[in-house]
Amino acid sequence: MARQIVWSANAQLERLEILKYWADRNGSTRYSEKLDGMFRASLRLVAEHPKIGRATSDPEVRMKSVGEHMLFYSFSTTEVYCAFGMARQARPDDQTGLTSPAQDQSR
Repeated sequence: MARQIVWSANAQLERLEILKYWADRNGSTRYSEKLDGMFRASLRLVAEHPKIGRATSDPEVRMKSVGEHMLFYSFSTTEVYCAFGMARQARPDDQTGLTSPAQDQSR
């Protein structure tokens, strides 16, 4: 059985900002809708196969590439917790907002 997907408040906000950026830039929501589908499909895959993402320096956190973006997540036997997403090109050094589920109180 697949794990439940849980977005942190930070990851949800960033996802919406990314989608809004592309809608504003393109003057259409078409690409934003496609990208949102890619985010959701990737997390469904992670829910089925949580070790599919690459390991990070934090043993509890993994990352999954989605287009030009990265999803950072952790998982348990019942959940996949999306803690943070970022554009690869935009903020390559900004991983300080990443927390594990136990550390993130915004859940």
